[in-house]
Amino acid sequence: MRVSTQRESEPDGYQPPTIVYLVEFTDEAGDVTDGQAGAFTTEAEAVVVRDRLLAECRHGPVQINMVPVHARAADWEFDR
Repeated sequence: MRVSTQRESEPDGYQPPTIVYLVEFTDEAGDVTDGQAGAFTTEAEAVVVRDRLLAECRHGPVQINMVPVHARAADWEFDR
């Protein structure tokens, strides 16, 4: 079987994903998410919230997780 190195064409009506930035609480190792403080459309705003939470010292580790959000499964499949 020959594997193609050429990318398939975009599906009809393709829409690139929107990127959101999730501010998440994690375990000490940073491996497991313990919940989310919020989601933002810019990394800059997510950093503001992360830094505020870290300064309050009421939570364990906090991280920012960048997540692509697709409108359709076909678009997600194309971007895999």
